[in-house]
Amino acid sequence: MTGSIPAPPAFAHLLPATPATPLQSLIFKRHAEMSGDAAHYELFIGIELCGELKESALLASLHDVVARHEALRATFHADQAGIVTFRVHEAGTFVPEFIDLNSLPLGERRSRLNDEVARLRSPFNLERPPCFRAALIRLYPQRYILAIVAHHISCDGLSLQIILRDVAARYAQRVADASGPGASVPLPDLTFDLRQSAAREHEWVASEDRQALVQRWRDVLRGYEPIKLTESARYNGRISSADSVALDIPHQTVAAMRTAARSLGVTPFAWFAANTVAWLARRASKTDIVVDTSVSGRTERDRQDAVGCFAMTVPLRVRFTPSTTFAELAVMLRRTVFSALTAQRILIWDDVLEDINPSQLFVFRCEYIDTTRQPELLLPGVTTRPLAPTEKTTTRELHFSLVDHDEGATLVTHFRTDTYQLAVVHGWACQIAELLGYAASVPHAPAAGLQHDYFL
Repeated sequence: MTGSIPAPPAFAHLLPATPATPLQSLIFKRHAEMSGDAAHYELFIGIELCGELKESALLASLHDVVARHEALRATFHADQAGIVTFRVHEAGTFVPEFIDLNSLPLGERRSRLNDEVARLRSPFNLERPPCFRAALIRLYPQRYILAIVAHHISCDGLSLQIILRDVAARYAQRVADASGPGASVPLPDLTFDLRQSAAREHEWVASEDRQALVQRWRDVLRGYEPIKLTESARYNGRISSADSVALDIPHQTVAAMRTAARSLGVTPFAWFAANTVAWLARRASKTDIVVDTSVSGRTERDRQDAVGCFAMTVPLRVRFTPSTTFAELAVMLRRTVFSALTAQRILIWDDVLEDINPSQLFVFRCEYIDTTRQPELLLPGVTTRPLAPTEKTTTRELHFSLVDHDEGATLVTHFRTDTYQLAVVHGWACQIAELLGYAASVPHAPAAGLQHDYFL
C-alpha cells in the first residue's frame, strides 16, 4: 500500500475538549506561525529491521500502542480567544501503513524510500487525527524500515523510547499468542490519564505566584550578555529550517571521557557540557555562558511509562575565570544542573520563560544521549539498527548532542540554515570532537585558555 497518507476512518465517539497544558499551548501557537520548510515540528525515528518479521503482528502492535497512549490520539484546537484545547479520539483514527517497495527495480528503491519518508514527515494538521504516523516499508524480502513520526505537541524524546518498548512487548505477545494460549505476558495497565495530568498542571499554575517564578529566572540570568559566533547571527527564537553534522568519536576518547567524569563524581552529561561551554567560551572570548538542556519532566509516578509532551527546558548559566580547569568547570555544571532540577515544578512552564525573552538567552543547547541504556526495539528473530537521527527544524543557533553507543559515540550538531553554512559548522564540530579527547587527557588544564591553534 503506497500513496498519500490515508484519511482516518470515521469515529463514533469523541471525548469532551480539555484545556491544553501551557507548554502544549505554546507549541500550538508556534506551529501556527510556521510555513514552508519550517513547518515541521516533529520527532522522527527510523529503524532498519532484518529477519523473519511477522508483518501483520508488527502493524497490529503499532495500533495497540496508539490505543494504549491517549496522547497519540489527541488533536488540538484554538477558539477565537486563542484558548487551546485538545480532544482524545478513538484508536480507529490511526492506521499504520505497509509500503512494499520489494517489487521495484533495485536502483529505484532507495530514492522511493526517501520519498516515502519525506511524505510521512510532511507537516501535521493538529486539528485532524492523528498527530502520529507509522509505516513499515519493505525493501527486500527480509529487510524493512520502520518509520515513526510524531508531532512534538503530543510526544517528547523519551516518549519515542516508550513507544518502541511497548511495540516490542506487544509484538512478542502477539507472536507468542499465535503459538498457543497462555504463552504471552501482557503489558501492565497504565495509571496515567491525559486529561487529569493537564488539569494538574493548570492547578499548579494557579497555585503559584507567576511573577515570583519569572523573578526567579530574572535573578539567575540578570546581566547576561548573549554571545554571537558570527556577525550574521540574528536569533529571534522562532522555528528555523535545520541541517546537521554527525562526527564519530572513537571508543578510546569516549572511555577517557567516562574515566574523567567518574574520577570527578560528575555525570557524562556534565563533562560533555563542560567541553561545549569551554569551546563556546573560546570562540566568543567570554567566560559567562548560558546553554540549555532538556529534562524529562516526569516527576509524577504516573508519567513514568506514559507518552506525552513533558520535557522541560533547563537553562544553565556558568560563570568562571580564564584559569578555571575542565575539571572545575564540570563540577560547576553539576552543581548548576542540580540547582535547576530542584525547581522542576517551576520549569514545567516554558511560557514563563518566554516572559524573560529567552530568544536572547537560550541560543545553544547541549544534550547527552546514552543509547546503551535506552530500551531497544527487540523483536524475536529480527535484528534492528537505528538510522542516523535527522532534524528538519530547530529553535537554537546550535544544538550539540553526544550520542553514546556501543561502538563509541557520535557528536551530532544541528544548526540553523538561515544563519550558518554547513562547512563552517563542520569545522566547529571537528574542533569540539578534538577538544573532547584533549580535555580528557588533561582535565586540570585551563578550560578557557586553550593554546592549541586548532581551537582558535
